[in-house]
Amino acid sequence: MAKTIYEKIADKALKDAEEIIRLGREKAQKIEEEIISEAEATIRKNLERARLQGEEYVKTKTTELEQKAKQEILQAKKDLISSVFLSALDELNALSDEKLGELVKKLILSEKLKGNELILVNARDRERYIRLFSEGRKDGEAIILDKLNRSLGKDFNLRLGSEPAKISGGFLIVGDTFDVDMSFETLLRGLEEKHETAIAEILFARGE
Repeated sequence: MAKTIYEKIADKALKDAEEIIRLGREKAQKIEEEIISEAEATIRKNLERARLQGEEYVKTKTTELEQKAKQEILQAKKDLISSVFLSALDELNALSDEKLGELVKKLILSEKLKGNELILVNARDRERYIRLFSEGRKDGEAIILDKLNRSLGKDFNLRLGSEPAKISGGFLIVGDTFDVDMSFETLLRGLEEKHETAIAEILFARGE
């Protein structure tokens, strides 16, 4: 039996609908694939960025830790060097009378002095300097260091001042035009600054 015009129209409409559905499905699948592809690309890009950031973070932290370790090692070395000089300061303050006398004479002769300067020492060492370097005669409030002057030469007339110096050991030379700091701490500090590198090489010969 032949199809009526209405049946033919219905069949055509059904086929068209099926084609539209098929095309829609293909387009939807294509869109889905594009979305998935873009998402995967974005994920890969983010993962790569995260990896690079992670590597940079690790590198930065490693550098920071290395620098901190080097600073701590350097500070430890400086502390050790300082402890060496502190020990030397203790030894200087514990010198025998004979060695102290030789050192005082050597330090004074190392400077170009007029010879009439005033010597100042701390309160603890004052009586010792009087005993070692003076016969007890006074020049006003100062003590004449006649024993020391005789050992230094005829041009010296040094005196020991009454004012105590704020130093741990050694002495200060007070003159009319300039003063000289011969305190043990200042002398050792100068040696430390001058020879710190050489001392470090001796103490840490094996390197870091």
